[in-house]
Amino acid sequence: MTVTNFKTNLIALRSTAKLTQSELARRLNASRQMIWKWENGVSRPNADQLVPIADALGCTVDELVRPAQEAV
Repeated sequence: MTVTNFKTNLIALRSTAKLTQSELARRLNASRQMIWKWENGVSRPNADQLVPIADALGCTVDELVRPAQEAV
């Protein structure tokens, strides 16, 4: 997973789901600052966090981590 793919996809998927950073954080039992860090490439989630993030956004893990043209 490259940081660029993840952060770009996270921003797009969160926007499509019409969720704010705070709303996504609440769904994940995380802080808004954590979502901000992911979206700005400061940090990225652990592998075990990818499924809950995908579930909260209504997408697949592939859609989160792959370049848009490769996502299934």
